[in-house]
Amino acid sequence: HHGSKTSSSQKFLDKVKPSYGIIQVGAGNKFHHPHPSTYKRLKKIMKNIYRTDEDGDIEVSSNGNKIEIDK
Repeated sequence: HHGSKTSSSQKFLDKVKPSYGIIQVGAGNKFHHPHPSTYKRLKKIMKNIYRTDEDGDIEVSSNGNKIEIDK
């Protein structure tokens, strides 16, 4: 949930094994999302994390075999 402290538990991430992460969050949001502990947990298992507060609009497309992500 936007990178809140309680989102994306290690147990969940171990089960899902995501390759990409997209965090939809506004710059300077009052909740300070993504939470540093959540972001650190995500960075340990994914090198491809996109954030709308840093990357702007993010478009994801797929042909069924390949995923493309454009910022």
